[in-house]
Amino acid sequence: MRAALEGWADGWERAPLDGYDGAMPELESLRERLAGLIGAEPHTVGVLPSTSAAVNAAARLLPAGGRSTVLVDSSTYPSTRYAFAASGRRLLHVDVPDPADAVAALEPHVGEDTLAIAIAHVAPLTGQRWDVAAVAALAHAHGALVVVDAAQSLGVLPVDVHALGIDVLVGTAMKWLLGPPGVGLLFVRPDLLERAPLAEAGYLHALVAGEDWPVDTVPDWAGGVRRVELGMPAYGLTAATEAGIRLVQSVGVGAIHERVEDLAGRVIDGLRDRDIPVRTPRDPQWRAGVVAADVADAPALASWLRERGVDVGGYPWGLLRVDPHAFCQAEDIDRFLAGVDAYRAASR
Repeated sequence: MRAALEGWADGWERAPLDGYDGAMPELESLRERLAGLIGAEPHTVGVLPSTSAAVNAAARLLPAGGRSTVLVDSSTYPSTRYAFAASGRRLLHVDVPDPADAVAALEPHVGEDTLAIAIAHVAPLTGQRWDVAAVAALAHAHGALVVVDAAQSLGVLPVDVHALGIDVLVGTAMKWLLGPPGVGLLFVRPDLLERAPLAEAGYLHALVAGEDWPVDTVPDWAGGVRRVELGMPAYGLTAATEAGIRLVQSVGVGAIHERVEDLAGRVIDGLRDRDIPVRTPRDPQWRAGVVAADVADAPALASWLRERGVDVGGYPWGLLRVDPHAFCQAEDIDRFLAGVDAYRAASR
């Protein structure tokens, strides 16, 4: 990824117009790679600056059809909640204590006014994984949609939007896909796109040849999710993102998942052996790569570990988050656990 960024910077310095001319082919190449990653058609995938930008575009695109309620739960990230609320939808929070029983918890609240069920494929603060196909089947049985935030799963879990029944998927390149911040993606089911209103206007998706721009009328617009791509993308970041995805695909998401599943299990068992409460399920069916645990002094522990070459997340409300990727080894997990032991001993 770094090499791709540096290569772009060198090219932009030497021949910026060549870089400008190459931006659109690069964007199309990235769109095709993202589409292949989720089993979608390229014209149904848009490239945006972030997951938040993607879900805001989705909230504006989705045809309401007289429905106004969006079901959310504790896994639903704030950007998803706020995007739908700001678009005039009514949010209904449903307590789903166990994703294994999600359908039973959600079903009493799904009705004729339900526009969508919005969930995170993997919850960022617990590491719990949803049975997306089951939730999608529930939504579709009532004429509703399912909106999935895959920021914590793309690259570590195999995802096929059609096989899972996903209507809208949003995500980011900067986590398991090994990309930089500043690149997000939006998938919208093809038939929904046909009925979707124009969300915003930009020159990139206007069907105009050469300089033949209408003076006082709106031009025709390109089909697909290109309608949310308004102007020049973060070109250097698209090259870096594609480099990260190429690496993920060269190894294979299935192989990455298998490695991460083993490493995450080691983390969970090691924390439990130390009587540290773990939020993430031990059963691999209900987790992916995120491991979350309750640690009162999590920021201090994370800082201690980082000084010793172990990078984890420590949140001020008492949450420790550990995300082993496929490049990690069993010895790295042992070093993390040894660091936890050393910190606790020093704290006494």
